Amino acid sequence: MMDKKYSKSKDPVRAQRSDKFAKPAGGERPQRFGKPTGSEKPAAYGRPAPADRSAGPSKYAGPGKAAAPGKYAGTGKSAGPGRTAGPERERKAAPGFTAGRKPAAPGAYVKEPFKDSFKAPVKAPAALPAAALPAQEPEVSATRDLIYGRNPVMEALRHGRPITRLWLLEDTKESVAGEIVGRCREAGIPFKFVDKVFLDRLTEGALHQGLAAQAGAKNYVEWETMLEAAASKGETPLLIILDQVEDPYNLGAVLRSADALGAHGVIIPKHRAVPLTAGVGRSSAGAVEYVPVARVTNLTQTIEKLKKEGLWIIGATAEGKQTIYEADWTGPVAIVMGGEDKGLSRLVATQCDILVSIPMSGHVNSLNVSAAAAIVLSETVRQRRAKIQPQA
Repeated sequence: MMDKKYSKSKDPVRAQRSDKFAKPAGGERPQRFGKPTGSEKPAAYGRPAPADRSAGPSKYAGPGKAAAPGKYAGTGKSAGPGRTAGPERERKAAPGFTAGRKPAAPGAYVKEPFKDSFKAPVKAPAALPAAALPAQEPEVSATRDLIYGRNPVMEALRHGRPITRLWLLEDTKESVAGEIVGRCREAGIPFKFVDKVFLDRLTEGALHQGLAAQAGAKNYVEWETMLEAAASKGETPLLIILDQVEDPYNLGAVLRSADALGAHGVIIPKHRAVPLTAGVGRSSAGAVEYVPVARVTNLTQTIEKLKKEGLWIIGATAEGKQTIYEADWTGPVAIVMGGEDKGLSRLVATQCDILVSIPMSGHVNSLNVSAAAAIVLSETVRQRRAKIQPQA
């Protein structure tokens, strides 16, 4: 006889365990494994049926799948091997709506669908209004010379040198600014008040003293005009010849001494010598506007021509046998000064009629070319004045 606890009858001895897979009344028992036989997936799996998605724009249709032009906008998936097709869904894209993205804001960049290129389109920057664009100052032309500094610019204005434009610091004193502005208005020269940053950039950090101008390039003259100018004044010619002077500040200082002591002009070579630049004008303190400068190709040939005109060629060098106080400077003279490091070249030294030296009493055995030129010019002027006074 079978024990009651193993009996399948509804006995109160032990409650019968519920079977969720038990056969329901009036129906068939659902399958536990495998795919459902209906067209829709039942909710018995414990999660909702996934939404139907079609292939995106970067996917291609494989076996059993139909490619759609965009997400959620295709015809759905077709039945693959061993599976049943889900319900077809079709959605129309709203205006400004891209597949897989939220509706774009007005004016925002919207990515185009995949085409032939992998490069994403670049959004062009918005154009700045005309008022926001920085004012562009015209660049200084290579054929023009930039002069800066109070004295060089003022002397250029007084001498009538052609000036195309002028820049003035905003904080310039009224007395100086008044004279400059008045001369600019008389000559019709455009001027502009600017800040210090602009002038520093324009002059490349040089000492501009709050004033800069773009002027016509300083014109060189022929050395014959120097002799003509001396003859028109009834004066004995006094010229300065510079050999291998490459420092613009030395050339400017020589021009300053030449103007102060009455020299009729300066001759420089085209090669291995500094030309007339903005630095020369700045160091000359405006004397470049008054002293004629001749630029020659061959210095030795020019010296030969000067000899034919009756000038004595006296070279200043440390190897001179005579001192400057023993030489005679009262006649027509051309003083030859050497460069800062090399001095007189051999060919130029051999062309000189006399070589003189400056007596030195200190420990330094050489002088700067501009300082030496000032000493020689001073002795020349002293001798000429001493010669004139007894005759008077």
